[in-house]
Order: sequence, then C-alpha cells, then structure tokens
Amino acid sequence: MKNHNHSPQLPNNPLTRAVVQENREPITIGQFILPLIYALLAALLVWMALMLHEQREFRAEMEAQMGELTEIRSKIEGDVNRVARAAQVLGSILRARGGIDDPKAIRDVSQELLRENPSVRSFTLAPNNIVTLQIPEHGNEVLYGRDITQLPEQGDHAHEVMETGEPSLTGPYELVQGGAALIYRRPVFISTAEDDHFYWGQISTPISWDALLINAGAMNYIDNGQMAIRRVGNSGWMTGSPELFHHPDAVRQTINVLDSRFEIAMAPRVELSLTSAINPTMGVIMGLVAVFLFWHTWHRQKKNRSIHKSEKLLNEVMVHMRDIVLRVDANGIIELVNPAFADVTERPGQQIIGTPWLDLLVASDRDLVAARIEQIIGDKREKNNPEQYELSFSILGAEERVLPVRARITQALNHYKEHDGFIILLEDLTEQQRQEQADHLAAAVFEHTSDAIVFTNRQREILAVNPAFERLVGQSRQQLLHTRLEQPRPVDSARLQIRRALRDILIDGHWRGAIKSVLPDGSTRVLQWNIDAICNEQGRIVRFAA
Repeated sequence: MKNHNHSPQLPNNPLTRAVVQENREPITIGQFILPLIYALLAALLVWMALMLHEQREFRAEMEAQMGELTEIRSKIEGDVNRVARAAQVLGSILRARGGIDDPKAIRDVSQELLRENPSVRSFTLAPNNIVTLQIPEHGNEVLYGRDITQLPEQGDHAHEVMETGEPSLTGPYELVQGGAALIYRRPVFISTAEDDHFYWGQISTPISWDALLINAGAMNYIDNGQMAIRRVGNSGWMTGSPELFHHPDAVRQTINVLDSRFEIAMAPRVELSLTSAINPTMGVIMGLVAVFLFWHTWHRQKKNRSIHKSEKLLNEVMVHMRDIVLRVDANGIIELVNPAFADVTERPGQQIIGTPWLDLLVASDRDLVAARIEQIIGDKREKNNPEQYELSFSILGAEERVLPVRARITQALNHYKEHDGFIILLEDLTEQQRQEQADHLAAAVFEHTSDAIVFTNRQREILAVNPAFERLVGQSRQQLLHTRLEQPRPVDSARLQIRRALRDILIDGHWRGAIKSVLPDGSTRVLQWNIDAICNEQGRIVRFAA
C-alpha cells in the first residue's frame, strides 16, 4: 500500500478544515446542502434506472403484442381480399358467358375457388336476385328460390349493392343455414344487344366468421378473454369481452377490409406497477437537480450541439436528394453542394464552392433574381419568421447548356435569429418541359390526324371528338358532346360482331376489327375500328377510346 505525503496546508473544504483545526467552527445547515444534493441525485438515479428498466420491459411486451395483433390483422385482411378476388373471377366468367349457360362449368370453377379459400362457406348465384345456383349445394338447400333482397337482416344490403352497382362487405350475420358469416356481395353486369351494362344479378359469398378468426390465429386469444373484435358502425356486432375496449393499456388496431372496418383490441399481458405510475414525478425532481448542477455546461454546449446536429442532418439529406441543394452564406457564397449538382449539370460540384451562387444563373436572370433575394431578406426583417419562396429561372450546365429549374429558397437564421444565408433547392424542369412538349404534340396529333377519334364513358356518352370524327358523322363538336354515341351506325348484320367486340373489350381491354356501318348521309362504308378500355386505379373501366 502506497503512502502519500500531504502538504502541511489545511484542506480547502470548509467542513474538512473545521475537523482538522483545534478550534472547530460550528457546523451550519448550509454546509450539508451540496452533499445532500449529491446523495439525492444518486438515489434518484438508482430509482429512475429501476423504473426505466420496468418501463422498457413493459414497452417491449406491448410491442410484441402489437406485432401479434398486426399479424392477425394482416391475415384477416388478406383472407377477405382473396375471397373478393375469387368472387371477381367468378363474376368475370358469368359476364363473359352472359350468365349461367353451363352450370357444370360454373360448379367446377367454384369448387376450385372454394379449395383455395377454406373460409368461404359457399358461392350463391342469384340472377334477378333469385337464388338459382349454390356451390356447394349440401347444407344450403334452404336458400334455393329465395329473393336475396327479402332475406332477414341481409335484404337491405343486397338492395344497396343492386342500386349502387358496387361490391360490398357486410356482417357478420347469423345465416339462415346456420352459423355466423361475413357476406361479400358482388353485382354482375353483362352486355346485351340493347345495353352493354345490364344488371344480371349478384354473387353472394358468405365468409365463415369462426374460420376467419381460426385461420388468423385469433380464436385462442378470444376464448381466453384476451382479445375482442367489434364492427365499426351501427351493427353492434361484438366477439369477445367488450370490457377490453375500455382498458386504458389495451393494444388496438383497425382492420380495413374492402368497404368495412373492424376494431380489434388485446389486453396487456403485464401491468405497470406503482413505481412506474409515479415515474413522471421522479423525472421532474431529477431534472431539476440535474439542471441545478449542470446548467453552465448545458448553456455552453447547446449552440454547438444544435449547429452540429443541423449540419449533419442537412448533409445527410443533401447526399440522398435527386434535386440540387445549395447552402449559401449571408454574402451569397456557396458553402455546400450535394452530389446531385454534378449529375444534373455534368459539372464538378467542388468547383463552385466558394463562388457566388448567382454565377450559376444565365446572365439574363441574375439581376431579377438578385432583386428578389433582397426582397426576401427585407420580408424576413418585417415578419421575423423564415418562409419558403419559389422562383423559376435557368442555370448553366456543362458546355454552356441551359437548364430550366424551379428554386425553393428558405432563409437560414443564426442563433440570434438574424439572416445567415439560404438553403436553396433546385428542381430540374428539363423532363417536365419535354413532357409538356410531348403533351402538346399529342394534342396536335389528336386535332389534325385524318383518323376519326372519339372518347366515351361507360354509358357511351361522348366526352371528346376530333375534327376528323366531326367530318365523318357530319356534326359539330358542340352537337356531339354529352350525347349518346349513335353514329356511325352498324348495319343489322354486324350486331353479333359488336357483341363479340364488347365481350373482348371487357375481358382483354381492347378490340380491333372492321365493321360495316351506315353514315348519316345514308352511304354504307366498312370502317376499321380500334377500341380501347381506359381503367381507373382500381382496375374498373371508366371510359372508352375509339
């Protein structure tokens, strides 16, 4: 053990010096303040560490439960969406065949779809809303010949689907044939000689509620009282304990399937103790003590941390952006530039650092942009809040190539909220201008081509025509718009060909062929038709181009 020789001077600590001295000074309460603060801080730190550990375990368990709940939600949504696609396939077959022309073929396809979707109870086909065919038939005989719009509880939903012409999911309902199920209804429209959107009937697809929950892995939780599911809306359907939806720590998620929403709740497997409940109070006390001890260091480092963090974040964002980003100081000199500058302009970015950013602009734009920058700085002095401004001008690329850009300029402020330069984002508009030119060219082709072009909606109402079509039918654009497409009129012998064409369009999205037609002047000509279906994001046909 080493011995250390101390100097004869008395220690600087007043309490220690008082112990050493022969004439001891009286001990005051103030001398205990700093040691007491240190002891309190140590105790609070230990207590806080224990509580934070408990909270971390609680959060970890809650995150694990959230993951389980997310998996259950995804399986339920996936199963229902697969059933919807199966009903869509069956509807497409009925539309292509014009109805139930071959019941055996319909049964074979339906049986295959049932094997792929074990949660489906059956497929019910109801032309004119009358149940005519069910797959499978066993156990569903009670529904044959019944009007689906007159079924208890379900009739309103069937009537709504018929009126709107849109598929819909409802339920769960207690079925006539027993058991509870969601009901997915899909209207079927076929093409006839008189109407290309004729309401044929509906496909009703009961989805077993119990099978859906079992496949998703939710039934065990429900049986153990750990989970509950309810439908969002006025039906009031509930599976599981309703108290779970009032538990403050219950994990919840929303199940969005087609046009229906369900809410699912899972009880927490662990509970926070009393120590965790008082954690916020302990955090406040600890924070006050920490501020008292370290406020000088915090004050000195605050500005440096903020600047470092901002610069780091700015650099990370700049590196990954495809648009040009410039950091300009208060004198307009470029301090930072991201790699996108070299990609867009084909000029090295390092060469422009330390140069005025206005030198990047073409000569004709510099004075105007400089005046706008002075105005931006003046606006800042009046409003005292940084805002983003947008300008359009051109910059110079490699070999004096002119590049049109859109600039978003944000004023940077220093610690004292004074002007400290700009962050400038330059978006290359070259591709946008090329696209605009292509659009103008397409419009010019539409107007000046010798081929007749017409756009209609699903009801064959004319939305747009070109001059060639006006000349073909002998009517002006004003006369044709928002009227039903009747000219050129096919001859009677071409009716079968037209029905085949409509079928091909609904299935393949396009058709091409020659149709013998009668023009308004009475003459007969064979016209070459090219018809394409235009669909929306959901894949539904919204208009036609011919």
